[in-house]
Formats: sequence, C-alpha cells, structure tokens
Amino acid sequence: MGLTQADIKRLKQLLQKKHRQEQGLLLIEGLRLVREALTSRVDILEVYHTRDFEASQPGSLLLEKLSGKAGKLVPVTPRELDAFTDTVHAQGIAAVVRFKTVLPDTLLNTRGSPVVVVAIDAISDPGNLGSMIRTCDWFGVSGMVLGRNSVELLNPKVVRGTMGSIFHLPIAEEAELLAFL
Repeated sequence: MGLTQADIKRLKQLLQKKHRQEQGLLLIEGLRLVREALTSRVDILEVYHTRDFEASQPGSLLLEKLSGKAGKLVPVTPRELDAFTDTVHAQGIAAVVRFKTVLPDTLLNTRGSPVVVVAIDAISDPGNLGSMIRTCDWFGVSGMVLGRNSVELLNPKVVRGTMGSIFHLPIAEEAELLAFL
C-alpha cells in the first residue's frame, strides 16, 4: 500500500520542536529505542518497518512483541523510511510514541525509598544531555529536572543519546530551578 505524501509530511513534522510540542508526539528511530519504548511507560501509536527488518531475527521478535502493544504496524520501503527519519541509518524501524512529561513537584512526592532528583541547567549540547540522562538512569536516580536554559528534552539527538533511558526515568523540563530547589 505504501505511505502517501501527506503521511510522510506528518511524520517528518515530528522532527521539529514546534510539532512535537503541539502534538505531544515523538518520532523515535532504531531497534534499541523502539525496544526500550516497548518496556516503558510511553504509548506506542505507530510503528514503521521495512521488510528486511521484519525478516531479521531481532526484527521479527520485536515486531511480534509490538503486535499487541502498538496502535498499528506499517510495512514501508527503505526509501519511505528515509523520507521521514533523521538518522543516516534508521535500522529499518521507526515509531511514533506519546511521551508523558511530569511536573517537577511530583518527583518529590514519592513514598518508600529515598528520593534522589538531579536538577540541571544550561545544557546546550544534545549529546551531553542524553549522556546525563543515561547516567542518571543507570545510577537509579528517582528523576531529573531540566532548567529553562537547557536544550529541548525531546530533541532527536537527545533522545538517541539516552539510548532509551528517557523512557524509564521521569523527567520534568522547562522548570524554574531556583523555585523548585
């Protein structure tokens, strides 16, 4: 069947901050990010995959798991996938997810184990922010608060840099850090 030009345009818009914020949706690319999204708190609305990805062992296993949890699975050509993805090699899979943001104060209202919240500000490099999120997730931090002067949390380079940790760690963004602290 294939994607229409309108479908490609809609998906490509998710690479822009304005459209991500308006729609509350995020386009993720690659096996690892889609796998991590599957085991997290995000809603997977659409999955686009190539036939080569489906024919691979990791691809067929992931698509089988996604069949009951994703809104829809759509086979596409590699050319169609390249038309709306940001990376040079999307590994044959991309997905649209609804990302759930949290409010800074909710990170402190956790009962049980001690709460460790990392607050950061003025991080302008997307790769650095991705690494910080990944590190906080690995160390078991309860959550993160990003100040208003940081790069956008859902920037595709940030998301890729987290290697999926963004889906497991509650993160509040655009916070007034002095008031929060």
